[in-house]
Amino acid sequence: MELPNGLAYRVSLRDQSEIQKLERMKHEFVSTVSHELRTPLTAIQGSLGLIAGGVAGPVSEKMGEMLKIATSNCARLVYLVNDILDLEKIETGCMAYNMTNLLLATSLAEMVELNRSYAARFNVSLELHNEMPCTVGLYVDKDRLSQVLTNLIANAAKFSPPNAIVRIETGESDAEGKLRICARDQGTGMLEGMRERIFEKFVQVESTKTRVKGGSGLGLSISKAIVEAFGGNIGVDCPAAGGSLFYIELPAQFA
Repeated sequence: MELPNGLAYRVSLRDQSEIQKLERMKHEFVSTVSHELRTPLTAIQGSLGLIAGGVAGPVSEKMGEMLKIATSNCARLVYLVNDILDLEKIETGCMAYNMTNLLLATSLAEMVELNRSYAARFNVSLELHNEMPCTVGLYVDKDRLSQVLTNLIANAAKFSPPNAIVRIETGESDAEGKLRICARDQGTGMLEGMRERIFEKFVQVESTKTRVKGGSGLGLSISKAIVEAFGGNIGVDCPAAGGSLFYIELPAQFA
C-alpha cells in the first residue's frame, strides 16, 4: 500500500487456526507413533531378557553376546520413545504429577542405589554426600524426581573416565528456602558455549574430547521442565578443578 512521500508498508496475514490445527495434528501423530512403538518394544525387551535368562534353553557364549547387544539397543529405543512421549506431554501441558511429601535423605539414598549398576557399566562408582538434616523434606513427584536424578547421574557416569567417582551432593542453596542436589563428575568438562544451550531440546552433552555417547538429546530439557514444575531450577557449573557439576534447586521443607 502506497503512503504519502513514497512510503509503503506490507500487511501479512496468517491463519492462526490452520497453524494450530497443523500443530495439533503433529502432536497427535508423534504421540500415536510413540505409543505404537513402545508396546512392541517393551514386549521385545521382556522376551530378550527371558531368553538371556535361559527360559528357552541354554544360551551359548556367542549367543549371549548377541543377546546383550540386542537388549542394549532395545533399551535405547525404549528410552528414546519414552523421552518423546514426555516431551509431547510437556509441550501440550498434559504432564501429570503425583505430588507427595518425601524425606530427602531416604529418597535420595534409594535413587542413588538404583543407579549404581548403570554407573558400573562405565566402571564408575557413586558416592552420596548428604549434608542436610535427616528431617528435611521435599514436596515433589517421586518418580519424576528419580527421572531427573537418573538423567544427571547417567550423564555424569558416561562422561567420567574409568575408575572415576561421581559424587551426589546435597546442601543449602543460595536461594532462600531451597536446597541443592548436585551430580559432580570427573570428566573433561564441556565445550565452550555449551552451558548456554545444554538444556535446549535435542542438544547433547559434549565433552572437550570427541566421544560419542548416544542419547536422545531430550533428557536435560525434560528434566528442566520437571524441576520447574516443582518450583525449582536446574543449572550447570564448570569447577576450576575440572569436570562438570549439574545441580537442581528445590523448595525444601525444614522441620
